[in-house]
Amino acid sequence: IEEKVRVRIKPMKKKKATVSLIKKEIRINGNLLKEISKEEILEILIHELLHLRHGVYHTKDFLKEARSLREAAKYLTTQGRVK
Repeated sequence: IEEKVRVRIKPMKKKKATVSLIKKEIRINGNLLKEISKEEILEILIHELLHLRHGVYHTKDFLKEARSLREAAKYLTTQGRVK
Protein backbone atom coordinates (compact mmCIF):
# COMPACT_ATOMS: atom_id res chain seq x y z
CA ILE A 1 0.00 0.00 0.00
CA GLU A 2 1.67 3.15 -1.18
CA GLU A 3 -0.77 5.81 0.02
CA LYS A 4 -0.96 7.11 3.56
CA VAL A 5 -3.43 5.25 5.73
CA ARG A 6 -5.09 6.99 8.65
CA VAL A 7 -5.72 4.94 11.80
CA ARG A 8 -8.40 6.21 14.17
CA ILE A 9 -9.44 4.91 17.56
CA LYS A 10 -13.21 5.09 18.07
CA PRO A 11 -15.58 3.37 20.48
CA MET A 12 -17.74 0.79 18.70
CA LYS A 13 -20.53 -1.41 20.00
CA LYS A 14 -19.85 -4.68 18.18
CA LYS A 15 -16.93 -4.60 15.75
CA LYS A 16 -13.23 -4.87 16.47
CA ALA A 17 -12.38 -2.63 13.53
CA THR A 18 -13.62 -1.26 10.24
CA VAL A 19 -11.92 0.03 7.13
CA SER A 20 -12.89 2.67 4.58
CA LEU A 21 -11.47 1.82 1.17
CA ILE A 22 -12.35 5.27 -0.17
CA LYS A 23 -10.91 7.33 2.70
CA LYS A 24 -7.98 4.92 3.26
CA GLU A 25 -8.86 4.85 6.94
CA ILE A 26 -8.80 2.09 9.54
CA ARG A 27 -10.95 2.52 12.63
CA ILE A 28 -10.12 0.39 15.67
CA ASN A 29 -12.57 -0.10 18.52
CA GLY A 30 -11.16 1.96 21.39
CA ASN A 31 -13.15 -0.08 23.92
CA LEU A 32 -11.05 -3.15 23.08
CA LEU A 33 -7.59 -1.63 23.40
CA LYS A 34 -7.42 -2.19 27.16
CA GLU A 35 -8.56 -5.79 26.81
CA ILE A 36 -6.43 -7.16 23.98
CA SER A 37 -2.70 -7.79 23.57
CA LYS A 38 -0.27 -5.97 21.29
CA GLU A 39 -0.20 -9.08 19.12
CA GLU A 40 -3.98 -8.94 18.66
CA ILE A 41 -3.81 -5.24 17.78
CA LEU A 42 -1.11 -6.03 15.21
CA GLU A 43 -3.27 -8.80 13.76
CA ILE A 44 -6.26 -6.45 13.47
CA LEU A 45 -4.10 -3.85 11.68
CA ILE A 46 -2.73 -6.47 9.29
CA HIS A 47 -6.25 -7.70 8.53
CA GLU A 48 -7.58 -4.22 7.81
CA LEU A 49 -4.52 -3.25 5.73
CA LEU A 50 -5.13 -6.35 3.62
CA HIS A 51 -8.66 -5.11 2.96
CA LEU A 52 -7.14 -1.92 1.57
CA ARG A 53 -4.99 -4.01 -0.76
CA HIS A 54 -7.50 -6.72 -1.76
CA GLY A 55 -10.93 -5.12 -1.25
CA VAL A 56 -13.76 -6.01 1.08
CA TYR A 57 -13.95 -9.75 0.41
CA HIS A 58 -11.80 -12.48 1.91
CA THR A 59 -10.55 -13.85 -1.38
CA LYS A 60 -8.08 -16.70 -1.78
CA ASP A 61 -5.22 -14.19 -2.25
CA PHE A 62 -6.37 -12.19 0.79
CA LEU A 63 -6.37 -15.31 3.00
CA LYS A 64 -3.02 -16.53 1.65
CA GLU A 65 -1.33 -13.21 2.38
CA ALA A 66 -3.06 -12.98 5.78
CA ARG A 67 -1.61 -16.37 6.81
CA SER A 68 1.85 -15.35 5.65
CA LEU A 69 1.77 -12.00 7.45
CA ARG A 70 0.33 -13.59 10.61
CA GLU A 71 3.31 -15.95 10.73
CA ALA A 72 5.73 -13.04 10.24
CA ALA A 73 4.00 -11.01 12.97
CA LYS A 74 4.09 -14.00 15.33
CA TYR A 75 7.82 -14.39 14.69
CA LEU A 76 8.49 -10.68 15.32
CA THR A 77 6.51 -10.68 18.57
CA THR A 78 8.28 -13.79 19.88
CA GLN A 79 11.61 -12.16 19.08
CA GLY A 80 10.65 -9.07 21.06
CA ARG A 81 10.67 -6.85 17.98
CA VAL A 82 7.13 -5.56 18.47
CA LYS A 83 6.78 -3.22 21.42
